Amino acid sequence: MKTTTKKNDMPTGNPYSDLVAKLAEYSEQCNELAVMEADLQARQMEAILKDSLEYSLLLQSVADQEAQIEAMAIRHPEWFVKPKTLKTPCGEVSFRTSTKLEPANEDLTMALIEQRADKDLYLRTRNFLNIEALETLSDVELAGLKITRVTTDKCTVKPMKVDLGKAVKMAEKGGVS
Repeated sequence: MKTTTKKNDMPTGNPYSDLVAKLAEYSEQCNELAVMEADLQARQMEAILKDSLEYSLLLQSVADQEAQIEAMAIRHPEWFVKPKTLKTPCGEVSFRTSTKLEPANEDLTMALIEQRADKDLYLRTRNFLNIEALETLSDVELAGLKITRVTTDKCTVKPMKVDLGKAVKMAEKGGVS
């Protein structure tokens, strides 16, 4: 794999030439990075495919074993009378009882709770700013709401890339020999 050596960072005195040189170095390093990432992804996919069959078989076997162990434990509730966990030299099995609430229709349940005097105890309300709607307000209106419209400038740097589509079209038109 090629490794880019750092070019001469000495300025030429021509800011435009210095910028072009820096962009050339940047583009070269971005291209090397893309090649390295593609190689790493290919090797990762190769490793995944190599072990995926064995992994899926083990995963299925573990699920089957868990189901068989649970069935055996269900057949012997006497193992779980006082301690809810059965500890063995090869592992442990435990049963825990838990509950959760599942409303049949959440909207209906909330409407019914709204009618109660103690509704604030059972309902949570959360408000969010509607930024899209607020953007339509004038700066004066925003200031009244203690909101500031902030404008930022962003500098984006992109590596050089060959536009193969453009090159093919030019070749078809006879623009490239």
